[in-house]
Amino acid sequence: VTLSFWMKTDQHQKATLFSNGRGNGEDLLLSNGKANKWAVTLEAGIPYLHAEGVAYKLSTTDLADNNWHHVAIVLKRAGSLRAYIDARLESSSPSNNIGGISGSKFWIGARGFVNSELEETVDEVFTGKIDELRLWNMARATEQIDRDRFHEVDFNAIGLLLYARMNPPDPL
Repeated sequence: VTLSFWMKTDQHQKATLFSNGRGNGEDLLLSNGKANKWAVTLEAGIPYLHAEGVAYKLSTTDLADNNWHHVAIVLKRAGSLRAYIDARLESSSPSNNIGGISGSKFWIGARGFVNSELEETVDEVFTGKIDELRLWNMARATEQIDRDRFHEVDFNAIGLLLYARMNPPDPL
């Protein structure tokens, strides 16, 4: 799995950039024994991935500097969770305790989740800009991430599950 996006903020906030649940261990478990929910957060400028009740520090770089940064998170099931900031490898962690990512809803710029009573909650709203968010069903290579970060990709690209370009609408 690969999640990548551009982000820009000058706010040192606790906010969520992308989620399909809380990721904090309180999401409902699925048949594989995992919740398969992620929350990618920015906490005092530092990016984290919350999954299965564990917070993975993705970088020590403060991203709340009012500059655009490209963030890529790559999960290899039998290997590692790697994080790239501006095409530089920033962290690598074992991935054996991270479930997949699944769900019928994804939130961009906030943390969203549905509880056991099917009530939806949205919180941890991000103040800033997000662009070119892509979710792939494959672990993309470093070269692919670096090459494609400055270019739009084809909506029909192999493995592309979600693509939010954030462009203005085409004129009619």
